Amino acid sequence: MLLSPDFLKWQYLDNPQGKVLSYNAWAEDGEMAGHYATIPVKMMLGGKVEKGLLSLNTATHPKHQGKGLFTKLASATYAYAPKNGYKFVIGVANANSYPGFVKYFNFTD
Repeated sequence: MLLSPDFLKWQYLDNPQGKVLSYNAWAEDGEMAGHYATIPVKMMLGGKVEKGLLSLNTATHPKHQGKGLFTKLASATYAYAPKNGYKFVIGVANANSYPGFVKYFNFTD
């Protein structure tokens, strides 16, 4: 699926569950080096509706890969989440990000 401006606007700003929770990394020259985004979701867990996050948009500029930006951005998200009422994070990782989710953040299949 191509991410159209309208679709991204819905994900980031108009989602009925709330606005995006995201972090960016910037290079010294002002170029965006990395981006990690989650959007609020609600799920029934143990008979109770809980607030969580759906991990969905992750990117690292090719010039900045291998610098640990994904780990830093995701870590910032996961530190913020429980302090603000988010009980879980779910995601469907691609082949590039799957190892990082499992190794650094204990995601499970």
